[in-house]
Amino acid sequence: MKSSEILNINEKNNCNLSKDMKRKFIMITDKILNDFNKNNKYINLYITDSSEIKNINKRYRKIDEETDVISFSLEDEYDNCLGEIIISEEYVKNKYDNYEKCMQKMLIHGILHILGYDHKTEKTYTEMIEIQEGYLKDFYEKKE
Repeated sequence: MKSSEILNINEKNNCNLSKDMKRKFIMITDKILNDFNKNNKYINLYITDSSEIKNINKRYRKIDEETDVISFSLEDEYDNCLGEIIISEEYVKNKYDNYEKCMQKMLIHGILHILGYDHKTEKTYTEMIEIQEGYLKDFYEKKE
């Protein structure tokens, strides 16, 4: 599968990622999926606003509040689609100082959830965050 096919980016509700951000998202996804031997798989990514992610959070997680990222693993349901990630661009812009770095962090966090990582215990939280921060450092500090 070509790198450009591993991440389907859908922008909704006046959200608009730059071409550079999309390119970085594809690079990040490609690297992580290759590292986890998921080369022939893809992920659907939705960039939306706080209102929509709040509705999704309420409907699927029974939590009636905004959040930055939600992910759904779909690997057992579809042959090549690993899952879906929803990021609230509005939430990220309003809550965090470094938009670009935080958007990349949300993508990495969502991918790791899809790959089976969670933060239900201190041990799994620490493991997931170490992996997340390693990827974030690799990609955010790259000057391409």
